[in-house]
Amino acid sequence: MVSEPISEYHRWIHSILHRIVAAGEETRWCSRGDILAGPLPGSDFYVLDGAEVMFLRYSGDGVVTGLFVTEDPAVVRFCSAVFEDVWKLATDHRAYRPRL
Repeated sequence: MVSEPISEYHRWIHSILHRIVAAGEETRWCSRGDILAGPLPGSDFYVLDGAEVMFLRYSGDGVVTGLFVTEDPAVVRFCSAVFEDVWKLATDHRAYRPRL
């Protein structure tokens, strides 16, 4: 999920992601503006093997300052459901044209 117009960092990611996509990784982009309703976690996260969730912590200027990992089944279910919902709304990398 990204805010648009996208940041310099996300422009860079978008410009190099074709290599990962060519290797078979499915990658999608979803604008925060496309998420109309529903609860979302307060931070970026990764669901790891459907068993745990890793949250990223950021400083005020956007630098990652730490990680928090939980195996709480309720948190894993919630974050997995959010991921699935957003994935359905997201645009495949090959079709996504970021607003600059």
